[in-house]
Amino acid sequence: MKTYTREIIIIALIIIIWSLIYIIIESNININLIGFFQIVATGGTLLAAIAAWKSATAAEASSEITSEQLEEMKQQRLEQKKPEIYISDSTHLLRYDFKKGYGNFVYKDKLPEIIVNNVGVGNARRIDFNWTFELNESIEIIKEYDIGKYIYRYIPNKYLGTENGVTFLDSEKNEYIPFLLKDHTFQLKIPFSYQEILSFFAHLYLEEYVSPSVFPVLKLDVQFRDVFGNLIEKSFIIKPLLLNCSSNKEDKKFVSYEIHFKFLVDELP
Repeated sequence: MKTYTREIIIIALIIIIWSLIYIIIESNININLIGFFQIVATGGTLLAAIAAWKSATAAEASSEITSEQLEEMKQQRLEQKKPEIYISDSTHLLRYDFKKGYGNFVYKDKLPEIIVNNVGVGNARRIDFNWTFELNESIEIIKEYDIGKYIYRYIPNKYLGTENGVTFLDSEKNEYIPFLLKDHTFQLKIPFSYQEILSFFAHLYLEEYVSPSVFPVLKLDVQFRDVFGNLIEKSFIIKPLLLNCSSNKEDKKFVSYEIHFKFLVDELP
């Protein structure tokens, strides 16, 4: 509810001043004409000061309102152009490769990917993707079993060589795209090192050596900017869920298998 304290004070001061002038005029106080005008001038100065104070107060209030309006308009503009990165769940098939001795996610020379969507109302610019997952511990577990012989060379944070191929770890964990238009998608490749580790663990699962609880979890950090250059950061956790599998063995050795995975994506708060 609006208060009128300032207005009441101003009116009271005006009444006091003019009452004082009236009393002086009506009384028999011995003042000359110059003295009278001095009193009037003093009252006028006081009134002018009050008016100036009132004007400054009003200007300050107006300035505060204007600043609030400008900030609100700025936020509205940002919201009208804000990009929003969303990553969909995806399904992937792991097939046994008889020549290699374990499974492979690559199908017709195509690496598995996840779909990155810009579901916002603005374009995303300068998008950086950064993958992380526990690789050292996973390799230590795999090397405890016979299938670990297919890991030929491993240099932490630098190099991984397996039967399915080689990868330079420091290069595959980062990816960059200059922009992603609103309502558009981008196919982001899953790191080769992660595919290999999950392939080894899936094989060990079929041989009943490990449970799905050891399947490594992927973390994806995304940094991007809106059209105004404001930085936006998001993080996602990607968990492999084993949907179903089928396999064939001869002489207690696999001759074929297929495992369907669903990669569940959760955004971190």
